[in-house]
Amino acid sequence: MLILVNIENNIKTIEIFIPKKEKIIMKIDQTNQIIEYKNNNIISTGNNFLRNNKKLCKIEMNNIVEIGNNFLYYNKDLKDLYLPSLREVHSGFLRNNKILQSLHLPKVKKIYNDVLSANLNLENLELMQVEEIGDHFLKNNFIISNIKLPKAKKIGSCFLYKNCHLKQVNFPCLEIVGDYFLECNTSIIEAHFPMLINVGRDFMCENKELTTLDLPNISEIPHGFLYYSY
Repeated sequence: MLILVNIENNIKTIEIFIPKKEKIIMKIDQTNQIIEYKNNNIISTGNNFLRNNKKLCKIEMNNIVEIGNNFLYYNKDLKDLYLPSLREVHSGFLRNNKILQSLHLPKVKKIYNDVLSANLNLENLELMQVEEIGDHFLKNNFIISNIKLPKAKKIGSCFLYKNCHLKQVNFPCLEIVGDYFLECNTSIIEAHFPMLINVGRDFMCENKELTTLDLPNISEIPHGFLYYSY
């Protein structure tokens, strides 16, 4: 293994050369925070990888398949994220990042709890392979206007709580949702859930613009169902 270090304009660049592996690159600022990270050799991470990093703004891990709990938990500066091979996202993923604007996870199948729950800036999200999403996913995102989850079968509690811009929702494979699902969404006009069977309490509570709701297979009406929606 060979390690080269270069410092320019107060930025330290570390290059790691490993035989028969792709070069690993890290850039570190004057406060000793990693601001760029490239490692296409890594397949999975344990818990708390880059947990306390706040300033990372560029990352490349094209072969990562699974990420453990609290990945970039305190990060504030990442705006774009593309992880083309990722299949599982564990809890706390970018938990406190508010400014992420672009997220591409084309192969992800399972998302655990508290993922992007502080995000405020995603406007468009397409997770074409995801089948299960945990609690508090995008809980505080008010501005997302387009979301596609064509294979999602289960979504946990507080999903897109208080969103203001979604006008139409169509989740064709969704079977189970937790409490406070799409609660206090102010703009949804149409919602289609043709396979939905079980819903939690306060389902779509206070959706006052809702005019069309498709729920042909629901088995039980829970407490707070469409409360204050009219």
